[in-house]
Amino acid sequence: MNEKKLNQLFEDYLNGTISPEDERLLESFDAKVLAENLDKYTHAERAKERVSSKLNTAVGRSTKTRKLWAYTVRVAAAISVFFAFKFIFLQPTSMGVVEEPALVWVERKTDWGEKLNLILADGTQIKLNSGSSIRFPKAFTADERRIELSGEAFFDVARDESKPFIIQSDQVETKVLGTSFNVQAYEDQRHISVSVLTGRVEVASLENKVFLSPHEQGVYHRSKGNVTKGRVDIEKILLWKDGIIHFEDATFGEVKSVLERWYGVNISFASKELAQCHLTATYANESLETILGSIVYAKKGMQYRMDDQKTIIFSGKCTDN
Repeated sequence: MNEKKLNQLFEDYLNGTISPEDERLLESFDAKVLAENLDKYTHAERAKERVSSKLNTAVGRSTKTRKLWAYTVRVAAAISVFFAFKFIFLQPTSMGVVEEPALVWVERKTDWGEKLNLILADGTQIKLNSGSSIRFPKAFTADERRIELSGEAFFDVARDESKPFIIQSDQVETKVLGTSFNVQAYEDQRHISVSVLTGRVEVASLENKVFLSPHEQGVYHRSKGNVTKGRVDIEKILLWKDGIIHFEDATFGEVKSVLERWYGVNISFASKELAQCHLTATYANESLETILGSIVYAKKGMQYRMDDQKTIIFSGKCTDN
């Protein structure tokens, strides 16, 4: 008799619809026989143990009782097997191992001259600056909220004391529970900076770590591998979020990097000396042409032109008014 036929006999017996002929057939199956052939019906070890226990109990009981009870014991044991089948095969997931779902990662990038606003699954708000990339899980399922950043972004982190928010930027980890701060980690720069607006932030490298409070900045020096901290004007650092470019005694080499990222252009200097020229200025949502005109106006001995490859070339001398 195959498994399908045996199951049908069990169901007919429980429903009270079994025929006399089938009832005699079911009676012919001794509980001990079923136990000895258990491998034919179950494959899960835990299921075998449970069913065997029921059958052994029934067999032990049947050898001690009168023949009058033999039929009852055999059917009872068979019914035990039937229910074991139903539990095991109709609910397979309940017997399996529950696995953690794999993280699904999302990556977003901005080209030169672009900015992007993001809201993560936990409610954290991010503003991504030009020429940056960020990688984060679609949902935070672990005991931490870990993301990766290259470039610059401002974070307003949703507070969750049970899951610290961690930003990995090269060799630097920035860890918070819920606060707002700015991270600048462009790959072409010699340092990575973390500037805090609200809350408390931990910035760590392989060498050391520092704790930052509002209006403090941690700077990771790529050449030394350590982190230092100091006071900053956080409002000026965050002007970029509102479309404002601010230069505070910046070298033209630094001005070059900012304008390239902001407007998606290439800038070069006719001489190395020009790259060391300094500039202090603020531009609020100005066009590139307006900024270039302002620079050569402030530096009377300087000119600029655009070559055939759309590269802006500064030449002349760096002389202030």
